[in-house]
Parts: sequence; structure tokens; C-alpha cells
Amino acid sequence: MNFNNETYFHINFDDPFTRVPNTILDNENLSYSAVGVVTQMLRFQRSGSHKVYAKSLISYRKDSKTKVSNALKELMQEGFVIRTQIRDEKGQMKGYRYDIFDTPQNVSSESVETTESQPCAVFPTPVKPEAGKTEVGETGSRQNRGREIGNIKENSIKKKIGLKENDVITTVIDGLSEKNKTVYIKKYYESYIGVITPNNFLQLLTYLDDGMEADIIIRAVDEAVGSGVKNYKYVKTILNNWIEAGVKTVLELTEYQNEFERKKKSKQEKKQSNSKTVNTHNVNKNKFANFNQTFTQYEEKELDEIIKKSQKEKFK
Repeated sequence: MNFNNETYFHINFDDPFTRVPNTILDNENLSYSAVGVVTQMLRFQRSGSHKVYAKSLISYRKDSKTKVSNALKELMQEGFVIRTQIRDEKGQMKGYRYDIFDTPQNVSSESVETTESQPCAVFPTPVKPEAGKTEVGETGSRQNRGREIGNIKENSIKKKIGLKENDVITTVIDGLSEKNKTVYIKKYYESYIGVITPNNFLQLLTYLDDGMEADIIIRAVDEAVGSGVKNYKYVKTILNNWIEAGVKTVLELTEYQNEFERKKKSKQEKKQSNSKTVNTHNVNKNKFANFNQTFTQYEEKELDEIIKKSQKEKFK
């Protein structure tokens, strides 16, 4: 998550003590980390404005921003936290307001989802791939998925990226507005994987807060479709793996995948080399004489002894 000065948390209930609601403690889907983070936020529920700024929250403990972000994702998924975008008069993104509740809320969507009047992405009906082939080919390839996003022409947001041995045309959506990004991600996900629940969608958007480019989320969807595992959990696993590897941009993902292929190829070559060494070693240890070798280097007496020994071993 991108913790800036405008991002804060708002407590929506009063209590003179730092007490954690049983609804949170009884929720088995929340990790101890998530319970700890929400407890720290509740510590300041009597602070007048009920605001707990993100930077201050992180400074209270030794845990990294990533751990705090993951804890917040859990709380959002379970409905104890609802996120709302903060925008200035010009509509520019300033940060987020995270509302904390003592009971799970039925979240229909984030504020950015009030965009029904906005032009939406148009996606083709997915074509079932032939047996033995994936729909997307190489990871991240969407060459056959022509589309437009509202009035934004696809050609104006395209970039060539070298992936393995091919040049793959990848749609870059980071140049779009925040609203168009979220609409695009949701439509794309539901077109190729299936309906996404509101909480899962909100959780998916938190990867943008971590500094990840929107197009990386699209690539994760492609990866899931190409692997034949069309579910949210798999997409989330892919994104978490990329985050842990430090992948947040399209170029970083390309480098990461190329490095993976290089290591894979190097490992295969090393395995083949070791196999040849073993075979050569076995040949040299043959107990019978190799009569193709040159014996001129031996004295007559030595040569006679070698032949006798060879014949003796041969006719035991």
C-alpha cells in the first residue's frame, strides 16, 4: 500500500477502553497479525477526530509496511474495514480513508465503483483453446484480445515488450484514470475467470496501493487462464509471489520471467553435462583392455603383462 499523508483510518464506534470486539476475535479467517493491527488502531478511537494516520500506525511497531498491508487486506475481505478514495476538488487522488467497524459490513463496492456512466471495456467472448494448448500462449500474451476502453483507442496505450524470444504487444492501462483502471480490471477478470465478489475485488485493488501497475494484475489473470486454474485464490497467489520477488511493473515482470527462463535453461544444461560426465567415467572404468588404444608407449615386457592380465580377467 502507498501510505501517504492523506491516508488515515476512521473508527466508527466509541469506547473508553482499548477493547477489541468479539466479532473480530471470533473471526477465524483473520490472522493474529490482522487482529494486532486492528487492536492498535482501536487504541486511538478516543482521539477526538478518530483519525489514525497510516505513517503513524506503521511507526508503532517493527513490522514492515507489507505486513501491515496484508493485515488490512484481511480486514477488508472480512468486512471490518471499508476503503474510500480521497480526492481533491480537481478529482486528483489524494489517499484513502479506511473505516473500521465492530461488525462485518455488507460491502457492495468501493466508491470508485460508482462509475456505471463511465465507458466500460468491451471484451470478446473467450474462445475455448484447442486440446493441449492454452488460450494465452506465453504468459502475459494478449495478442488476440482486441479491445477498446471507452473512447480510448488501444493503439494509444500499447507498448512493445520483449518476452522470451517474441515481441508481445501488451496493453498498458496505467495511463488511464483511476476509475477506468478499476473498471477495466473488473471487466477483464469477469470476462476470463468469472464473477468476482465485492470483497475480493477490493482486495485485488489493494495491490495498486502497494505500487503495482494495473497491467500486472491483468497479467496475473492471463497467467491463471493459461494455467487452467481460473479462480481468485490462484490469481492472488501469483500476485503475492510477484510482490515478494519485487515485481511491480511490466518491465520488472519481463525481466523476472526472462531470468527464470535463463536459470531453467542453465539448470538443464548442467544436468546434461553431469550426465555426460557420468557416462565417460563409466567407460574409463571398463575392466577389459581397450584394443583401440596405442600400445607403442609400453616396453615389450610391460605390454606382455598387460595382455596376460586382460586375458586372465576375461576368462575367469
